[in-house]
Amino acid sequence: MKDNAMKEFLEKIARRNIPDDTNLMPGIAAELERKSLMVILRARPLTAILLALLLLTILSGVAYAIGRSFGFSPSVGIVETSSLRTLAEPVILERDGFRVTVTEAAVDSAHTVIRYQVEWPTPPPTEGEFDTTCQGSPTLTLPDGTLVGQGVTASDGKGVLENGYWYRLEFSTVAAGQNDVNLVIPCLVSLVPGPLPRDWQFSLHFVPWDGTPLAPVYLAPTQTLVPSPIVEQSTPAAPDYGITFALEHVTELESGYVFEGSATWTDASIEPYSVSPYAAHLTDATGQVIPLEETAPQTRPSGNLQNRWAFESAEKPTAFPVTLTIDGYTFRLAAQASFPFDFGAAPQPDQVWNLDLDLPIAGHTLHIDSATLIDNPGMRYLEFNLSSDESVIGATLFDLQNTSGQGGGGGGGEPQPGPFTATVYYDSSFPSGVTQITVARLEIVVKTPWQTTWQP
Repeated sequence: MKDNAMKEFLEKIARRNIPDDTNLMPGIAAELERKSLMVILRARPLTAILLALLLLTILSGVAYAIGRSFGFSPSVGIVETSSLRTLAEPVILERDGFRVTVTEAAVDSAHTVIRYQVEWPTPPPTEGEFDTTCQGSPTLTLPDGTLVGQGVTASDGKGVLENGYWYRLEFSTVAAGQNDVNLVIPCLVSLVPGPLPRDWQFSLHFVPWDGTPLAPVYLAPTQTLVPSPIVEQSTPAAPDYGITFALEHVTELESGYVFEGSATWTDASIEPYSVSPYAAHLTDATGQVIPLEETAPQTRPSGNLQNRWAFESAEKPTAFPVTLTIDGYTFRLAAQASFPFDFGAAPQPDQVWNLDLDLPIAGHTLHIDSATLIDNPGMRYLEFNLSSDESVIGATLFDLQNTSGQGGGGGGGEPQPGPFTATVYYDSSFPSGVTQITVARLEIVVKTPWQTTWQP
């Protein structure tokens, strides 16, 4: 078996929830308690070989899991520390009124992370045209020109500075022993008017990690959350669409913990990356409830039938284990149904149409109560007043005959039952006569709590 394949195999073993002090032998002895182990092995040499291989695989997996260590830094995110290399020193380039600094970078066994920031040392112009013609992506290469990869913005990998902005990019890992790379940033973001200098090139040198303290990260391999058996479901029963939640790792900060995991599903009618918990909380071993705030995940989804979630506590529990509860979640359900709408011969600003229509869609009934025409300078739209059962909190509407598909509505924050609005935008003028309004998706809420327990 090739080294990479063996590593991948052991990784799968290591991700199982095997405590560090697991005694593997009682379970094996229980399976063989009716016969003498030596008698079985002497009579069946193949059994002996298979058992030896099984023990070797399990013990190797446990050793591999124990041997790996992860840490967190706000600048580079979560990294694996056994082979960690970091940027020797920041690299700064300045020209044409811009300063670009590669502030931090790290290479571990899985990826390369680079954080850079763009600043303007003197106040930039406030008037003029914005330069939007540059479309290139940052690349990382070896000194001989071999491409390591194109940069992908990390899940929480950008922000605004007082006089500029910053980005955190992820690339493929760089082989051990290869400590020099070249970063090319072909384009700057056009946040200020005027021409932007292009093709920023940085020579970066990595050195072994010096042991600077990182926040500890605890792995919780495939620790699946389950629906709470004690809390009554507060929304009508709905298909589960193959949705599951898993807690994958916990980061310990000075003031609290960050719990991060995934939501996955099997039904393609749920739109990509759309399943998202809207609130969560902790309960410690004494029954004390600790609030959690949503925060940016440190890892990206693996495929479009998955989304990432993360919640952070502002304090640390005093008694373990703790129970993590996801209070509920939302998702966007792809659907299609339409209804006729008559603008009349000459629609007027602030005109109201009382519609009182019921539209069956994706197992729900959407009630279209009324529509109002809004005609403001630079913004023209129809606003629909809608309602449905308590599971539907939003809808997206289009007029495909007369617009380029602009529309939206509903959603935002912790879902509340009741009526909601949706808008259909128009470019230059409103049409006249009858058109078809299409409902393209529903925003669904499920208020069933999911729970799991955890301790460091």
